[in-house]
Amino acid sequence: HLDFVRNVVGKVRNRLILPLGLNRGVIGALAAIGWFMEGDCTYELIAYRFDTSRVERCVDERSVIKMDIKFKQWVFSNYDYESRKQLITPHGPDPVLLGIRGEDPRILVKAFEELKICEDVEGWLIFRTNQGTDAHHIDRDINYVRPYQSGCIKGVVDGNPRVLRGGDVIINIQGGNNAYIYAAFFKETSLTRIAKKLIKGDYVRLCGTFKLWEGLGLVVHVEKLTILKAVDEVVKMNPLCPKCGSRMKSAGRGKGWKCPKCGFRSKNLPYDVKIISRSNLVGDYIPLDKAIKHLNKPLRRYGRERVCRPERPSGTWIL
Repeated sequence: HLDFVRNVVGKVRNRLILPLGLNRGVIGALAAIGWFMEGDCTYELIAYRFDTSRVERCVDERSVIKMDIKFKQWVFSNYDYESRKQLITPHGPDPVLLGIRGEDPRILVKAFEELKICEDVEGWLIFRTNQGTDAHHIDRDINYVRPYQSGCIKGVVDGNPRVLRGGDVIINIQGGNNAYIYAAFFKETSLTRIAKKLIKGDYVRLCGTFKLWEGLGLVVHVEKLTILKAVDEVVKMNPLCPKCGSRMKSAGRGKGWKCPKCGFRSKNLPYDVKIISRSNLVGDYIPLDKAIKHLNKPLRRYGRERVCRPERPSGTWIL
């Protein structure tokens, strides 16, 4: 894919008037032109400012919360309530003042009017986007994924999760034809909490980007985890004392069991084996809003999917 993009950029670069820089703007423009529009979509109202030198944006946080609550059925990824952080304002010295993401361009205009902005606004535009649609989560065969691709794979957890320094989690996943791949869950995504609960035999679907790690090979950086099947957990405990019911302790290697309460001893009692169902773990898991990437579908958008068609909204619009 990268070779193809480079070839196309090479063909069109001499026709461009604007400076290319690192060619990333050209790649983004080509991706936008080539986007297949017959699918799920969202909209974003982007407001621009005159002062492009400052990092700070003067947007009242309380008004962002009020807007998000009032229009929560039509907007998404505008405020993270767990970290108490507004998500509509970028953090660099650029012309973008804010961006409100939602389902309907008309609602976005009303949401924008709810905000208290304490700096001059140069203007605003509404863009139709594939943000929040999981457009890049294409199902792929674990045997054929390549570095720098995005997509989803299915496989079986092989072994216990390994916690790295800093809190990130690594898990080995087995696919068809004995193909293996590692899955990385990063602490800032909040997915490590559920990743630590995975055990050998769980059947999962992992979505994210595929990167090469030194010493590990291909690793999927997980953006979304779906537990399709959670195997039962077998727990072995010391047996109960047949006389008093207390949990027995080891009497020493090769000496069997000893009850700490009544003193009963036995060399023949088997372990107390319990089967614990983990079916409650089955389901979808996605990062917190503050850690979710633009294309990833946030929890608030589930059930809102629809087929969008390329048509201009009625009324007077700046598009």
